[in-house]
Amino acid sequence: WDTNKGITQELLQKDRIFCLEKIKDNQLWLGFQNTGIHQATFTDTKMNIKQLTNDFRVNCIKRINDNSIAVGTNDKGVIFLDNRGNLIDSIPNLPQKIG
Repeated sequence: WDTNKGITQELLQKDRIFCLEKIKDNQLWLGFQNTGIHQATFTDTKMNIKQLTNDFRVNCIKRINDNSIAVGTNDKGVIFLDNRGNLIDSIPNLPQKIG
């Protein structure tokens, strides 16, 4: 099984995966501690990783429908992205703790 091995090893050495979400049958989004969201796309013989966003901590990812994904962050509130990683909307300035 072939991967873009150098990118994957380098990425995993410098950052941690906090969460992941299945976006399509052959696609996962990986939420990282420091480097935002990365998209992993799979074929029968290959895995490709591409960075979609950067510079924020991703706490959770939830696919809402075929073209809307909610992402909970540490300092940017909740952001809503389409399935290509483009910003749709956001709810900024949420408190760090509730209750």
